[in-house]
Amino acid sequence: MDNGHHFRDKLEGGISALFHESRTADMLTMDPAFFVAWRKRQGFTQVTLSERIHVNLFTVKRWEGGSRKIPPYMGLIMAAIENDLEPIGTEAMIEVEGSDD
Repeated sequence: MDNGHHFRDKLEGGISALFHESRTADMLTMDPAFFVAWRKRQGFTQVTLSERIHVNLFTVKRWEGGSRKIPPYMGLIMAAIENDLEPIGTEAMIEVEGSDD
């Protein structure tokens, strides 16, 4: 089994666990210090990370400051970034009217 296939299997298992345990997931959040350390190890600034994961800069700032919970799925996004995975479905993206982006 190649590493990409093995990683996808692990990722699917993680997604399944998150969504099947939604009550538990609602009570969990990532430690902001862990998130900040990961961001810095990956070479991201708050700005470049917000651009990479398509969230507002102030969302990243609030996650890191602890005023907003880091969503449990963020670990999956972090794993995808670490493994250089490209988003699925980019060819199916459509523009939304009234979008600021």
